[in-house]
Order: sequence, then structure tokens, then C-alpha cells
Amino acid sequence: MKVFDNLPLTLLWAVVCSCSTTENIPRVEILPNESGLEIGEFVVHQPQTLMGNYPSSQSPPDVSSGVSTHVKRIHPLRNKDPRYFTPAAGTLHVVSIEHPENYYDGFGESIEEWTTFLALGKNTDAETFSQFTSGQIGEIPWINGGRSFHGKFRHVEFPWGNAVMFLTTYVQGPTDSPVNNDMLVLVTQGFSNDGKYAINGRFEIHHPDLPDSIYADIPQGKMLFSLGDECAEVEAWLTAQANDSFEPTITSYEHLLNALVIDGN
Repeated sequence: MKVFDNLPLTLLWAVVCSCSTTENIPRVEILPNESGLEIGEFVVHQPQTLMGNYPSSQSPPDVSSGVSTHVKRIHPLRNKDPRYFTPAAGTLHVVSIEHPENYYDGFGESIEEWTTFLALGKNTDAETFSQFTSGQIGEIPWINGGRSFHGKFRHVEFPWGNAVMFLTTYVQGPTDSPVNNDMLVLVTQGFSNDGKYAINGRFEIHHPDLPDSIYADIPQGKMLFSLGDECAEVEAWLTAQANDSFEPTITSYEHLLNALVIDGN
């Protein structure tokens, strides 16, 4: 697999001190695979505070320690002012969930909710998820945005653990913008088999029948769904589309995630 700047795929990490406890940072690598996706170096990070309302010394961290990497974008973002939505970062995170007591209020609750939901296995779908705490279980790591819908929702078993995958758009406020490729995100959320790590991916993905951005002059023939009041419609439409009708394909991302190796020893 091609890697940014010829960086190695495998990096060994020792330990990172998190608050008053020590969290192990796993050895993570991506094995050669058929995805065709280009990834960067896995970078270690200590606990992070994303909210920004209080000094870090006064506010518990939002993101636990771990490693992350980026997947190279296929298309540049067209929307240059993502004020009210969160674009697909193309980021894959592997973060510790060993010490939820050191993090923001609700972190432990999110872990318990995801554990319960993932245990349902293949008996999961978007409707079940929407009924489960209103479908807004906090992702791990936390993200400052609400999910608008959950298209192509399904449970997937990977060599490293169980996860769900779905398509969504994150918004930070009311908007009537059309669902579009700049804002469409493929989400993966799962836990490692040993229960020590959360795995989260927020990936770029496009469909040729959706508008490319929120801007005017949308070509005729594109599917138009309002993020304000047509989320159920777009969820059903996305779910009906073939995995390989997207770019990159959902199958490509599954190849990438199947090649992920997490060693927490």
C-alpha cells in the first residue's frame, strides 16, 4: 500500500500518562490490503480537551489517549466555510477506554451504551439504533456535532472486534442545506476484542447522484434532500444504494478496516 511520504505503517508505542493513571497505547498497523486507500503515519496523542470552554486544568479531557491516522482525501472540500457542519476528516482513531473516570461526564455512560448496543450484533439496524437513546450515543472519541441520519446502518465483525458502520452528516445547528458530498461521512464505531480500545473512523465518501456541495447551480438530475426535514427520506435512499456505488466504495473501507491490527499487550 502506498503511504504518505513513505512513512512506515507500523509504529510501536510504550505508555502515555493520562491524568492520574497510566493508559497503554497499543501497537497499531494496517496490513497490505485491496482498499487502494492511502494512509498516513499513526501518531500518538495524549488526552485532549476539545470543548475549549475552560482551561484544560479545570475541564476533564474530551478525548482519551491513543493513536490516529489520516486517510488521504479523494476530492478536496468545496465548502470553505464549514461553520455549521463538521466535514469528513478522514481520520481513524484507536483510543483507550480503560479509565472513563478520568474524562468528561458521560464518557463512561457512552461506553456502556455502545457495549450494550454492539452486543446485539447483527440484530441491529437504523431503526433500532434510532430508538436506542434517540440514536445519539456519544461517539468515542467525542465529536462536537449531532448526527442528522444513519444511512446504510449495519453491524460488522472485524478481526480486531465488533463495530457498526453508517452514513451521516454532522451539523452544529439548524440548516435547510441539501444533503451533499462535502458533508457526507462514513462512520465506523467499534470496540476491540479485549475491551481496552474504542475504534472510530470518520471517512470521506461520495455518491454521484448527490450534489457535491451546498452551493448554488446544482446540476439537474441530482437527488435533493433537505437536512432540515427530509432526513428520514435520505436515510432510506442511502440505504438502498449499492455499497460500490459510492466513492471511495464502502467495500474499500471495509478492506482497510479488515487490515487493521491492534495489539494492546
